[in-house]
Amino acid sequence: PPPLRPLPLTSSEHTHFLPSSFDSQPLMSNQSEEIIATTPPTTTTTTPTTTTGEGEVTVAEEEEEELAPLSLNILQRVQENQQAHGIRHSDYNRYRQYCSRRIRHIHQKVKFLHGTKRFQAKTVTVDIVTEPRHLELLLVMAERCWAQSMALKEKVTERYQAKFHARRRLAKGLRHANALLELCNVRADEKTQLEAEGYLSVFKGSVALEKEEWVAARTLYLKAKTLFTMLGNVGDSAFQALCLSKINDILPSIRYCEFNMKQEGIPIVADNSTDASTTSLQAKLSTVVENAKSDADALSAISWRGKDLSIRNSTTREAFMRLNAIIKELDIAPSPEHKSLYESLFVQFTDTTSAVDSDFANLGKLQLGQRKKEEEEATLRSLMTYLKFTRGSHKVAKSLSSLEKLKGRFDATRNTNDQGPTPEHIARVYQELVDGIDQLLPHVDEEDLEGQKGYTAQSLAYKAARTFYQSLTYVDSCSYGEAYVLLQSCGEEVSVAATHLAECSKPDVAIEQLLKSLKNNVQSTIALVHASAFASSLPSQGQGEENATDSSAQPVRSLLTDANTFQRAEKLVDFPPSIQPIPPKPLMTDESQDGISPFPDLSDRKKPPKAAGGWFSSYW
Repeated sequence: PPPLRPLPLTSSEHTHFLPSSFDSQPLMSNQSEEIIATTPPTTTTTTPTTTTGEGEVTVAEEEEEELAPLSLNILQRVQENQQAHGIRHSDYNRYRQYCSRRIRHIHQKVKFLHGTKRFQAKTVTVDIVTEPRHLELLLVMAERCWAQSMALKEKVTERYQAKFHARRRLAKGLRHANALLELCNVRADEKTQLEAEGYLSVFKGSVALEKEEWVAARTLYLKAKTLFTMLGNVGDSAFQALCLSKINDILPSIRYCEFNMKQEGIPIVADNSTDASTTSLQAKLSTVVENAKSDADALSAISWRGKDLSIRNSTTREAFMRLNAIIKELDIAPSPEHKSLYESLFVQFTDTTSAVDSDFANLGKLQLGQRKKEEEEATLRSLMTYLKFTRGSHKVAKSLSSLEKLKGRFDATRNTNDQGPTPEHIARVYQELVDGIDQLLPHVDEEDLEGQKGYTAQSLAYKAARTFYQSLTYVDSCSYGEAYVLLQSCGEEVSVAATHLAECSKPDVAIEQLLKSLKNNVQSTIALVHASAFASSLPSQGQGEENATDSSAQPVRSLLTDANTFQRAEKLVDFPPSIQPIPPKPLMTDESQDGISPFPDLSDRKKPPKAAGGWFSSYW
């Protein structure tokens, strides 16, 4: 019998086996496209049955769990995709290809494929929608139809039939946008529903404008404008800028419709916002506003330096709320948990600062008056100063808590053989305190002279303590000359810090106790250094006086500011080294020349010179 031949594939199967990046331009609008059902099919639910020990079968009735509403930032997603994939340069084919790849990617991720061997169109219904990517699928399909329609409109001059093809693709995109809105009304939250309503109004307006239905197009564009205006009053500054850009995009279309209405003698009716659809939109908007207020009413402003700094951006407000929650938890939590809480706190400080920076960047995109804009800038600057000051204060508090633990262990193991923290560790922590106070000083209010004096006194006290523990480092290494110089400097710093602290009306008790203990410790340590230096200068047993070493005769190194830097007295090598002449290397070496015997005489092979002839001799 003849061999069996495979059946030819249909046009839809050919399209199924094409790469995901290929998007053919079908002649018919319903070829190889997903079919979207606008009404969900009816489904029957079955109740499970259970069998008892006596053999009786009972029916267990279970109530269906209510799914949480989905959320999808439609306007933001559309703008990001368009700006990143060709619409910025009016490259509609590139954007259409991206939409095709994105559709294929979503199908694979949500496991919503159209068959494995043969193409079987599946519908997106309410029962299938369980995550935002199902809604995004309809959105990207509508965007692909719009992109192909715009690309075909550019070919109208070359092929007149492209005009009708573009209208069919635009109408198909409208069906996808309608299906998106119907699914959002059932499965999404109110904010997503309002964004889908605005997106559909713009799409309908584009279709009506293509058909030259000026009145319908103007009405739809005005509805979209109203929607975007209401949404802009709810979101943060970035979302407000996005809504303003959408309004600016549709304003030229509104003016174009009004111009054609005047040309055709159609009266222009003012926009009436009292119809039933607008009333329902207002109800949804009020729900969105209430949800936003319930989430961030706890922190609408921050009181600092006698002023209330309002936080208008909901994202920034949430960041401040998380920051305050960590600070409150830090005040209640026990000491062993402070380390992890401080790490979370500084990470949250970074996130909150980034949120305020984004508000600064989006401030220029908002259409505000000059006075209003200056007020917003002043508020954001005050919030930034508040964040820097609060961060520095907690950094100092963290250093103080670690210093208390180190000093306790240091005092316990100082005169024992147990291993504990060295004076270098404590000096390093005092250096962190000095750096933290220096970072706080620029953010102190200029009118708060008392606070400036207090922070200056703290900085000087911490510097004196740092110098004292640096001197202990050299006492342990028997470098008594360096230790004596550092102790003298520490005594001077203690006197200066006490003078600044006396100028404060309410001096810090902890700083007073620190200065008193430093003063006593400096005096006792100086006496110890004198005694130790004298004892080290005495000759040891079995050695002469000529071998006795005097550490005080060694040169004093500069160690007042940093214990990690000092000048070495000894000189190991000369650097850079001195240059000495050396014989150069020959360019070419003939190693075989010495082994060759004298060359033979080849003069007999040389041809004799030609005799001089006349003019005709050159021919012979």
